[in-house]
Amino acid sequence: MAEPALDGVIAQWSHAHEMTLAYLDVVPDEHWLFTPHARFAPLAKQMRHVVGVRGVYTEALTTGRVDFSRKHAHYTGLLERVALRPALEAGHAALLATVAERAHDPSWRLDLFGMPTSLPHLMAKVIQHEAIHHGEWSVYASMAGFETPRLWKANWGL
Repeated sequence: MAEPALDGVIAQWSHAHEMTLAYLDVVPDEHWLFTPHARFAPLAKQMRHVVGVRGVYTEALTTGRVDFSRKHAHYTGLLERVALRPALEAGHAALLATVAERAHDPSWRLDLFGMPTSLPHLMAKVIQHEAIHHGEWSVYASMAGFETPRLWKANWGL
C-alpha cells in the first residue's frame, strides 16, 4: 500500500475536525442526549468519546503505543456543549502539535494493535474513526428530526 502524503492527511484531518464542530453547533438542546437505540451512546457521550479518542491517539504519538484503556483519562469534564467544544478544539490542537513533532522522522512507527504503523497511516485511522461517527450522527439527526450542518450537506449531501 502506498504511503499517503502527510500534508494531505493533515488537511483531511482538519476538515474532519471542522465537520465535527459544525455538527456539535447544530444539535438542538432538546436532542443533546438523544440516542436512536439503547446500544448507542447519546450524542453528548459520543462527543466525549471523540475527545477521549483524540487524547489516546495524541498520547500514542508520544509513547509509540495505542492504549484505549486510557480513553477516559483524557476528558473528565461535563457532558455539556460549552465544555465539550473547547475540549474538541484543544484535542485537535494537541494532536496537530504532536504530529508536527513526529513529522521530521519518516521512519517513525507506532504499535497499532501489534502492527507497525506510520504517521500518515495513523492519521488516516484517526480520520476514519471520526468519519464513522459522522455517519452515525447523520442517522441521529434524521431520527431525531433535526437538520445536519450546511457543511455536511455541501460536502456529502447529508
